[in-house]
Amino acid sequence: MTPAQPSPQPAVHIDYLDGWRGLAILLVLQSHFLPVKAWDSGALGVDLFFVLSGWLMAGMLFIKRQPLPTFFKRRISRIVPGFFTFVLLAYAMTAWCGTWPGIQDLLASLLFLRTYLPADAHIWGSAVPIGHLWSLNAEEHSYLYMALLVLLPLARRREHWVLLLTGVACLGVAYLYARAGRQAPAWGRLGTEVAAAPLMLSAGYRLLRERHPGGSAGWITPVAALLAALCYVKGAHWSTRTFAAPVLLAVAMNHLAQAGPWLQQALSAPWLRQCGLYSFSLYLWQQVFYVSRGAMPFGPLGALAFVALAGWCSYRLVELPARRFLNERW
Repeated sequence: MTPAQPSPQPAVHIDYLDGWRGLAILLVLQSHFLPVKAWDSGALGVDLFFVLSGWLMAGMLFIKRQPLPTFFKRRISRIVPGFFTFVLLAYAMTAWCGTWPGIQDLLASLLFLRTYLPADAHIWGSAVPIGHLWSLNAEEHSYLYMALLVLLPLARRREHWVLLLTGVACLGVAYLYARAGRQAPAWGRLGTEVAAAPLMLSAGYRLLRERHPGGSAGWITPVAALLAALCYVKGAHWSTRTFAAPVLLAVAMNHLAQAGPWLQQALSAPWLRQCGLYSFSLYLWQQVFYVSRGAMPFGPLGALAFVALAGWCSYRLVELPARRFLNERW
């Protein structure tokens, strides 16, 4: 009689990770609609997303060894329905207003290449409200890169060094771009070769700690996070945000499980977790109202209310049902 095979263990849901994601989107929204002149909180929010993504993807691909078909199916069901809906509607609205940017522009956006293409049209200068998609492009490129490592036999059990060296290489490219000034590529620090630094460092550090475990003090995450937040103070030397912040945030993310209960409980607050739940839809649609906030009723506060409504509709009507449908049938 063949012994029964153990059933796969369901993924453990960690509430404070939702809260981390919620904090990230709130920082982005605050930066856009209620900005503080002395602090680039939006950039901090984006990097919080990046280090969380790196941590999660390292777990899926290199610790749990999730099969690549399953990994990509889950990524597609999570991202593509809401993303395609936003992009197609954003370009349709722009065309209706008489400023159609062309099919090449649309295809570049749909294929996560708009950061680079068209080469003569910077993503932040587009007539379409897609300037924020550079960060999603960097994430998708990073997922493909990490999936490639899974396929390389020479990288097996050495992925932590490859990822850490990749993160350091991204910091090196950032330095070269800064030194090049106007001679650097037009996309500059928005390119994946720079923007992926916090994601790669976080992923590599997680694997390093997994394979070479050691102790961790509860103060590491709050201190590292506070020091990182100071790197985004406007007027600080550019090198602090470029070099110190990604390292500090990667450390903060990877020691969060050993942080004091007060921090985990704060991040597990239901309202913050709800923000994290809706974060992708909020991220997608906030740009539409950010670029038109001056024309909105009640100004930025009115625009922020419309962001919440659009994010709720996108999540409830597109993102959640599409993900359930694809995960159940694919």
